[in-house]
Amino acid sequence: MTQEELALMLNVSVDAVSKYERSLSYIRGDLEYQLQEKLGWSLEDVIACREDWEAGRAQHSGSAYRLLNNQEVINEFGGSSSAVTQAVACMEVDDGDGLPGGFSAADTVWRDIQKSGLLSGPYVMLGSKIVGHVGLIFPKSNPEKSFYELLFDEAELTPDLLKRPLLPRGYFAYCPAIYVARGHENATRLLLAGFVTELEELLEREIFVREIGAISVNGLGTQLCEDLGLKFLGAHQRYAGFGVWTLSCSGIANSIVGRRSTKLRDAYLSTLLSS
Repeated sequence: MTQEELALMLNVSVDAVSKYERSLSYIRGDLEYQLQEKLGWSLEDVIACREDWEAGRAQHSGSAYRLLNNQEVINEFGGSSSAVTQAVACMEVDDGDGLPGGFSAADTVWRDIQKSGLLSGPYVMLGSKIVGHVGLIFPKSNPEKSFYELLFDEAELTPDLLKRPLLPRGYFAYCPAIYVARGHENATRLLLAGFVTELEELLEREIFVREIGAISVNGLGTQLCEDLGLKFLGAHQRYAGFGVWTLSCSGIANSIVGRRSTKLRDAYLSTLLSS
């Protein structure tokens, strides 16, 4: 198909199609639907197209954002998990967040948890600097009660209170970190892709996340929780300005995560129907 034919079919200019192909212009969401309706593309085709566009955009803009898993980023820092924690802490200091103990990556509790290998999740790096991170941990006890009472406190976490999910079943997970360094908001797309991959890898081991808890500590955190489809439970009872959020099994299926991965959406919908 020529650019002219595609432009006519999508009701856009030939110049627009040319810019889409070169990742010089953003492909609007309504055009993605047209690719499905008029060209017979599957959702997977559209997602692959979007990812190709994002990779091309990053290349064109001269950025070199890299998405790494937990082990890969540890290897980047010479195999030192404590160096990773310090690198994330430096990103926080750059942003001047002033978080209380336990809620800062610089806190010793996170150095110990990182060292134990119980904190997983994707990282985004630019050169040798961490500019984004999403963390995920699995508490041993059932912490939903403290979440719904708006009292969950990261400062009380220690490695011995956490576990590594092994057997196939549903687990409660806590997301202690969605960090994005100031000026690197574009890294959120890669973080989302990494988060989806993390949940897909758990799913391959038949490990479901029945609920994800999170606490927002600033405006960006609130926006990210809203965009991810988390449900706001209320203001934290101990820390002014903090919000408590959860994402249920049904929320995962119907959230942006489910829209990005038909595998996750179908699996979590099936879990709902069978429960």
